Amino acid sequence: MGEVGGPQLESLLRQIKSQAAAGLFRVTRKGKEAMKCTIQRCPGEYEERKVVHTVKHRGGVVVIDHVPAEVCSICGDLLLTPDTVRRIEKLLQNAPKPAKAVPLYEFA
Repeated sequence: MGEVGGPQLESLLRQIKSQAAAGLFRVTRKGKEAMKCTIQRCPGEYEERKVVHTVKHRGGVVVIDHVPAEVCSICGDLLLTPDTVRRIEKLLQNAPKPAKAVPLYEFA
């Protein structure tokens, strides 16, 4: 997984700004902004959740639990903030000893 920065980060920020300009954000009762799902024809909205995130790293598979994400309430589309992506990349760079080991099965 490559670093998010420079042109990639600028592209992501432009996308977020265009979504805001298009009216995809609105204020909810909690005072937080909710975003309508970006999947065509999906009426859902993103809500904060903790997810299990799987990443291929250095030829292996890494599973990270309790990752904060925005998940569509209808279709399950998932968004990670740039800060979360940076934290995952930092975690992978430092490569601490895993908390647990699990079997990996390949679908053949």
